[in-house]
Amino acid sequence: MITTNLLMVLRDIVSLCEKIDSTIVKHSSKESSDEDFFVSHFFHRSFLFGKGIIVLVDNHLFHEATLVARNMLEGLFYFEAYKREPSLATKWRLYVLYEDYRKAVRDRGKKAADRLLIDWKTKLGEKQIENAKKEFEFDKYQKWYKQERIKDLVKDTELKELYEILYYDFSQITHWTPTGVVGGQLNVNAALAVSIQCLYTMSKHINDKYQLRFDHDLKRILAGYLITTFVDKIVHKIKAGK
Repeated sequence: MITTNLLMVLRDIVSLCEKIDSTIVKHSSKESSDEDFFVSHFFHRSFLFGKGIIVLVDNHLFHEATLVARNMLEGLFYFEAYKREPSLATKWRLYVLYEDYRKAVRDRGKKAADRLLIDWKTKLGEKQIENAKKEFEFDKYQKWYKQERIKDLVKDTELKELYEILYYDFSQITHWTPTGVVGGQLNVNAALAVSIQCLYTMSKHINDKYQLRFDHDLKRILAGYLITTFVDKIVHKIKAGK
């Protein structure tokens, strides 16, 4: 059963995110600093995912909503890693060169990919290419974040429990287990809660970073979320006869 108040809170924070997104869209340009570029694009994608979850839940597409929430949760892990280590923003931005090079190797061969590097040096400057090569070994498969597994991103952090419980539960749909295929509505409330947490965390960081003055709205949304989850726990206890 869907907790309608959670859906109301999600609608509320998505509405706020639309205002924040329109305010920081200027930071998404190629002239922006690496941190601004990373933050604006990560936030924009998360905002659209949150907006999409509302549409999916409204249409009773609970499996699909949970899949999007799983993606948002993964994004939250990366975003929190960036907050701990801002240099990851540069690594993420440079990764596009590594991605394009690897794709060129796959589709057209190594000689064509090497010619692409030469073209980039002309267009982007040799320093940019050398920076990318310092971050990544172009002839090896690598991920843009330092750890080999997502699990390692959350080790020794407050996000560990989210990974071990919710990320695992959401992944049942991805891996086509019986629970994942049949029990579409089982995790929909958790999906709503995760999307709210993701958007709140990013919104709070951006509001503070750029001094956007959405403090009152964020406090109101957080209070609404905490009240909703508290009441929901009480209801579950009453139904369980505790």
